[in-house]
Amino acid sequence: MRRIRTATQTPTRPEGGRSGAVPMHRRRGGRCKIAVRYLMVVVGLAALAGCVERRLTIVSDPPGALVTVNNRDIGAAPVDVPSDLFVYDGAYDIVLRKDGYEPLRVRQELQPPWYLRFPFDFFAEVLWPFRIRYYRELTYQLQPPQTISREQLLQSAQELRSYGQSNLPRP
Repeated sequence: MRRIRTATQTPTRPEGGRSGAVPMHRRRGGRCKIAVRYLMVVVGLAALAGCVERRLTIVSDPPGALVTVNNRDIGAAPVDVPSDLFVYDGAYDIVLRKDGYEPLRVRQELQPPWYLRFPFDFFAEVLWPFRIRYYRELTYQLQPPQTISREQLLQSAQELRSYGQSNLPRP
């Protein structure tokens, strides 16, 4: 039963003569509260851990070329490659197409910066408490189509015909 204290009453001590204050570690559930607080601090610090924000932009000259990266259409240049495609540096097959220009096929090798190489990458991606922005921009020049004269076209066709006839097996 709970006692209600009036203004005329003086505070009483519990039996045994000790004061009513109980240390935190002796209170019921005190250790659990401390553990929860520590856990919240650790989770908060982990949430603040840095990450690397990667972005790859492809630009064409003239602008507006259709960009394909690793057999996936991305859009018209200038375009940002989606983050699910540009996760790591490495080799990328890039194709640019535009009406009135020769298609351009490129196998682009991208080398990571020093802070994204082993063993520094663990520090940069997990332990570094700030965000690292890593942007790459690739620019490609599209060429107008080559004009071929009628004589060159006929000569090329004749060469292909003679090559095909010479390499066919006899029936």
